[in-house]
Amino acid sequence: MKRPPRRLPSPVPTDEVVLQPPPELPRGQQEGAMMQLLPMLGMGGSVVFFFMPSAHPFMKVMGMVMVASTVAMSVAMLIRHRRGNQGQLADLRRDYLGYLKQTRRTAVETARAQRDAQYYLHPCPEQL
Repeated sequence: MKRPPRRLPSPVPTDEVVLQPPPELPRGQQEGAMMQLLPMLGMGGSVVFFFMPSAHPFMKVMGMVMVASTVAMSVAMLIRHRRGNQGQLADLRRDYLGYLKQTRRTAVETARAQRDAQYYLHPCPEQL
């Protein structure tokens, strides 16, 4: 009885998996909240001139608008200062976790292909 030549399994990747290091965290803000609020305090100080006793009623209305905008900008700057780089950090983290997920998927598929090739070349004795 003549047997046909033995078929070899398809070649499988044997490269090492090289992971990129996680992204470097951005440095925190160097200036304090007071340094960010200083321009707002200056603008709020200039509002005093709108409320002088000899000012017209329209100037007092404009002064109230300036006070409201100064308070709104101060609150917005404080919120931005407290949040810091959280949005940027979340993006970096999401991108790196996606990269790890893809690398894990590739490693599992490669391991499965290598295992199948080994089972094809060296089957268990029960399968013979």
